[in-house]
Amino acid sequence: MDTLSYRDIIIFRDGTDRYLYHTPSGLIFNVTDSSYDYLENFSDANVDMTSDIHQLLIASIQHYGNKLIHQEHLPYDPSCLVLNISGQCNLKCPYCFSQDKHGFKFKSMSLKTCLDSVRYLIESNPDRKNFTIGLFGGEPFLEYQLIETLLRRISEAYPDYKFTYSITTNGTVINEQILKVLKEYNISLIVSLDGPKHIANTNRPNKNSRHDTFEMVMRTSQILKENKVPFVYRATVTADNMDLMNTILFFEQLETPYYIVFCFESSNENSSIYALRGTSALDNISEQVDNVYKYYYAQISAGKKVWGYYFLEKLISLYFQKRYEFPCGAGNTLISVTEGGDIFACMNYAPMPETRIGNIYSGINEEAHNRYMSKSSVEIVECQDCILRYTCSGGCIAERCSVGNINRPNTSMCELNKLIFKKDLIAFQHIKKHHYDFLKGLIATFNTKELETISLTK
Repeated sequence: MDTLSYRDIIIFRDGTDRYLYHTPSGLIFNVTDSSYDYLENFSDANVDMTSDIHQLLIASIQHYGNKLIHQEHLPYDPSCLVLNISGQCNLKCPYCFSQDKHGFKFKSMSLKTCLDSVRYLIESNPDRKNFTIGLFGGEPFLEYQLIETLLRRISEAYPDYKFTYSITTNGTVINEQILKVLKEYNISLIVSLDGPKHIANTNRPNKNSRHDTFEMVMRTSQILKENKVPFVYRATVTADNMDLMNTILFFEQLETPYYIVFCFESSNENSSIYALRGTSALDNISEQVDNVYKYYYAQISAGKKVWGYYFLEKLISLYFQKRYEFPCGAGNTLISVTEGGDIFACMNYAPMPETRIGNIYSGINEEAHNRYMSKSSVEIVECQDCILRYTCSGGCIAERCSVGNINRPNTSMCELNKLIFKKDLIAFQHIKKHHYDFLKGLIATFNTKELETISLTK
């Protein structure tokens, strides 16, 4: 007889409405009060398989089916190359994963190594004609002359290929030469800024005490807007910055797309201080996320735009019932290279030299590659009974490595992810019920074709 399992369901409520989220299918069901009460005390140990409620839920789930296709391994199909182009930075962010009190673990790259890395990428995937190249650091724009030469040389050497470029920057370095490169190569730009002035200058202080990081980023932002160069902000929330509501208000008032991420533990010994952990931190975040989402509801009700792309993307993901067995493409679709040609499964590994998986001049070490590449959540024992096994899929593998066990999830991040995901479910159902036109418009702008084939009223 088919049964539900506690690891397959999340129950939640929004006002008087009661819901069940089914993890394997990504489906959300309205349930009655009696069903909700049944599920509230539900566990594999006490389930009554003969109950009408249980059988009704099983029948409903089977009707829509389970669309998840299991894969134990992703094929090695490198299409994204991250060049850790700069081993220096003009800021001294205390939680930086790329450096610690001893500085950077990698050096700035030479033009030769950069070009050899691009050639390695193309030769590793000869049937592909389009690639993504990310420039990372350190602060990439401290090497802006190298960047300009590199992109020009790539265009000259590979005229029949399409390259999409992205750069992650601290937003303090800007000049006419940089603007020209950004426009010419249509570069996707991510500007790191943790919030309003008191937060930005505390979390991301300048090495030159006479320079104000926040004011420099604001100046750069204005120049980018005046020159019609699109960019998004990326804010890192740390344990010492729990003022999430005012951070959100700050970014909304800038009327620029932004993402919110939480500080993770890395090889930088300071990161454990800034990463969110513990019951009090989770309780604080829980209350603040509730307030933030209420603010978004109010904005939507007033017909105003929401600029928090991290929030909008969650709505889209839930709408399309997206589930993932792999947390990322590290070592599969993505590789990262440092000066000297060392290859890493992703840029988050670069500060840990022992995690290198090969070299562009000597090739991939299969044993190291298999160890540090992205793994399916089905391979992680602790993830087997987790309700988020198809959502976070075990979390960042580089973070797991940096905290000591690559084969076990970071329990602090697990608890945070569970908390946030349940609130995302509530927000999705709330907006679906009360702001249907907003959701429909969001999906239409995201992908009109998919909107035509999936019903919002399922």
